[in-house]
Amino acid sequence: MQPSVSIRPRGVTLTAALAAGLLAAAAGADTETWSFDVSPGDRLVLDTEWGEIDVTTGDGTTVELAVEHADQLEFDHTREDGALTIRATRRDTGIGDWFRGWGSRPSFTLTVPREHDLSLRAAGGDIAVGDLDGELRARTSGGSLVAGYVTGSLQLETSGGSINVERAGGTVGVTTSGGAIRLGAVGGAVEARTFGGSIHVAEAAGPVSARTSGGSIVLGSAGAIDARTSGGSIRARIHAQPHDESSLRTSGGDITVALAEGVAVDIEAQAFGGRVLSDIPLAVQGEPEKSSLRGSVAGGGPVLSLRRLHLRGAAVDDPCGRPPRRRGKPSPTGQFRIGETAVRPQVAPGRRKGVAYRLRARAGNARRASSTASTPKCT
Repeated sequence: MQPSVSIRPRGVTLTAALAAGLLAAAAGADTETWSFDVSPGDRLVLDTEWGEIDVTTGDGTTVELAVEHADQLEFDHTREDGALTIRATRRDTGIGDWFRGWGSRPSFTLTVPREHDLSLRAAGGDIAVGDLDGELRARTSGGSLVAGYVTGSLQLETSGGSINVERAGGTVGVTTSGGAIRLGAVGGAVEARTFGGSIHVAEAAGPVSARTSGGSIVLGSAGAIDARTSGGSIRARIHAQPHDESSLRTSGGDITVALAEGVAVDIEAQAFGGRVLSDIPLAVQGEPEKSSLRGSVAGGGPVLSLRRLHLRGAAVDDPCGRPPRRRGKPSPTGQFRIGETAVRPQVAPGRRKGVAYRLRARAGNARRASSTASTPKCT
């Protein structure tokens, strides 16, 4: 008996639909270009519902835009008061919408004058910007953000990626819900928030506010500091005399702070559930206690607060600024013992200027409870 082969009409219909979808996706591979005359110092606004954005800068006086897979989008643009606004929305292609994932997503390549302000928004892609002599605002719902040297202020936000900035001349505000933050030298104040990664700032001329729920914080050089992490260590250097209080708090790591020569502060160090020891040159205030230390450096000044807090299974500090949530049950002695803590000086090899203060927690044993930070949503 010869083997038989059957062809079902439904199978043929499904195959035809698949072929139609693939053809629709392939048809979207067209590239379209536009050119707009602009003036130095103008603002460009690009708002797209789909695609990634790559921006380079030059010395010309035109904005050049090239879009790959442009057939999948509809475009319009307006001009008003020195601002060019370009919007791209998804085109309704019927059954082709089901197969957009088979082809490449739209890609925007922009060339703009170096002296320009930019406002960029992508609903689902990466955004990369080269050196820019102006302000930068960028937001994406599903990708990373990268910027070169931006002379003006920056506001960057992503819901699902990392943020990297080579250098900024003004103030910087960056937020991500799922990645690390790395900033080079910043000429102003810094505000950095992440719910799922580390924060690294090479240098900041102004105060720094850094908060993370799941990583370490490294501040190479800053003024007044507000740093909080629920799952890592903190290392910072105060390079100039702060005029406001500084606070460094962690629920699961070390704290190391280096002070430049001549910086005068009042030290308040506390380690809940452990001990605080000091052998730094400071004037101790009050009676020394087992788990806290108060004293002044160089005659005293704004408060420098160092705190290591740990409650079993709980993230004590919250990037949203919400009060601590105390979970778990205390031990019979009423303490969460996490090991011995100490505040002691540290000077980098080959350097004699400056004194570093370390609030360090040593694990008592392998059974020490760990702190798992969740991803809170600020409301």
